[in-house]
Amino acid sequence: MQAQGGAGHPSSSAQQMNKRTRWFVALFDYDPKRMSPNPDACEEELPFSEGDYIKVFINQILS
Repeated sequence: MQAQGGAGHPSSSAQQMNKRTRWFVALFDYDPKRMSPNPDACEEELPFSEGDYIKVFINQILS
């Protein structure tokens, strides 16, 4: 997959986005109703299935 920005070079906004997001592939199924130890799991956690792509947004304060 080629990022936007032409000639295989991502634009500066795409580069900034890559620094704040990460992609993962689920290695197993996860159902927070059955598997989470957290009492608020149904409101705070998302279920996923093996093979799902998971995009994680990172809030980071740069000093």
